[in-house]
Amino acid sequence: MAVDIECRYSCMAPSLRRERFAFQISQKSSKPLRPCIQLSGKNEASGTVAPTVQEKKVKKRVSFADNQGLALTMVKVFSEFDDPLDIPLNITELLDSIVSLTTAESESFVLDFSQPSADYLDFRNRLRTEHVCLENCVLKDRAIAGTVKVQNLAFEKMVKVRMTFDTWKSFTDFPVGT
Repeated sequence: MAVDIECRYSCMAPSLRRERFAFQISQKSSKPLRPCIQLSGKNEASGTVAPTVQEKKVKKRVSFADNQGLALTMVKVFSEFDDPLDIPLNITELLDSIVSLTTAESESFVLDFSQPSADYLDFRNRLRTEHVCLENCVLKDRAIAGTVKVQNLAFEKMVKVRMTFDTWKSFTDFPVGT
């Protein structure tokens, strides 16, 4: 994934003149300004402590129902294959017609590579240089699931899976869900 970023910074463009940014201070003031630095709550002369705004506020607390012995309203247990990445139907049909696989044979799919994050230092170096890297991949039945690590270069990110059926003579890109 190639990303070109260009930033231009300028302290003062030649077309802008200092006079355009000049401002005048008005002599009339509607009310006096408040100081931004607050002294301690102690009254200097009498030695008494005045209540501050922070002392008047009630401290907020968060508690959880299960910590107090109450029943939870709903419990959801997640597992790795709750929401697998489904291969689109047209790709599944194309795969079946090209390779002529039966259902029994399709379960024998295996990954032809080791997990990319098995060598962690190499994985981190590839992520640093290429900005995107497959972390792991799992096959189950006719679904493929995996994790892709992407460096935070921009807020919006798009990852696509590139598939081939003819040893990379041609390929198709598919957007992946997050």
